[in-house]
Amino acid sequence: MRGSLLVAQWEFRKTLRNRAVLLSTFLFPLMLITLSVVMPVVVESLSRQSTVTIGVVDETGAVWPELEQRVEDARFTLQRVADPDAAERALVAKELGGVLLVSQAGLAQGVVPYWVRGVTETPPAGLGTIVNEAIRTVRLREAGLPVEEVMPLVAGVSLMAQPRVQGERSVADFAVSFGLAFLLVLATLITAGVVMNSVIAEKTSRTVEILLSSITPRDLLIGKVLGYGAIGILQVAVWAAVALVAASRFLPGIWTALSPQSVVIAVGYFVLGYLFSASMYALLGAMMRDLQSSSQSVSWVAIIPAVPLFVISFIIQFPDVGWVRAMGFIPPFTATTMLFRTAVTSVPLWEILATMAVLALTDYLLVRLAAKVFEVGMLMYGKSASPREVWRWIRRNPSSVG
Repeated sequence: MRGSLLVAQWEFRKTLRNRAVLLSTFLFPLMLITLSVVMPVVVESLSRQSTVTIGVVDETGAVWPELEQRVEDARFTLQRVADPDAAERALVAKELGGVLLVSQAGLAQGVVPYWVRGVTETPPAGLGTIVNEAIRTVRLREAGLPVEEVMPLVAGVSLMAQPRVQGERSVADFAVSFGLAFLLVLATLITAGVVMNSVIAEKTSRTVEILLSSITPRDLLIGKVLGYGAIGILQVAVWAAVALVAASRFLPGIWTALSPQSVVIAVGYFVLGYLFSASMYALLGAMMRDLQSSSQSVSWVAIIPAVPLFVISFIIQFPDVGWVRAMGFIPPFTATTMLFRTAVTSVPLWEILATMAVLALTDYLLVRLAAKVFEVGMLMYGKSASPREVWRWIRRNPSSVG
């Protein structure tokens, strides 16, 4: 084990000095901050500076005064136009961003046409609310009803979810578990494949024979998995910290609302899930003869932790259904499935411990298997190992992976 730790330390330091790794570690969070924090501020500032002018053709004569009173704080202005023909000409000439056509017939049918230049254009946000309030006021006055008394009675209401069951997940806990689930998939796609390339490079390197004179193939491969695994987890830790900073703009108080227990569980699943992916890549690298022969195998390994994403809506809506819980015990899907489940519901402690134990045992067996394949594969110059050959090696010496 001491040899594995020395290799892990060497790989960690060597990779950390790589400029490409440093760029991916810190450039990605910088882009995240730019897209999630800086860009919305810039877009909001630009939207305040540029306003859309909406033409209003009011054939009733009663709706326009009500509209004019309600448009003060909106991000658009209203301009009254005498007739539909003039409004259409101004719209085609791009002097107006849209045209409201208010008529008695339309009000009777509950329809107010909104003219635009193309099918991709839509009414600006808030215009529908203003039009509805104005028309409602006009109707009340025409019916002889007191507007100030009736308007509160017909005002709409909005639904606000407020969990009342003790132990349910907070918004902060949801954000951490959900975010780590997506980061796990992202990290697998971006960083875990480096393990496979490194293992293949060692197999094809002539200096590896000198290296193996002082360390066993098993220690070499386990050290690589641990070293590159530590690099991947460090990268994601930086990304997650930056993501929390960005999320605090939209979820004030997220830091104080975090539950330490939820964070520990989410991080535990992430680490075990990432080690599973790294071990799978290491096993593939041990089976391949060169980088070219590995290109076809990378895609299906990369998609494994992403499988729960295809049923994410069902997992979120029904996290305690039998087959969803069963997915948590299937190692390739355990980490992502359980991160999604713990994000939306309180999973029993025994189930958390059991799934973590299954995943940890699988990680251990995968690393041992990859080490055995790597050790035998060192003798197979220029040839990839087939799954049948790997199974034959295991049957000959089952204790090597147990």
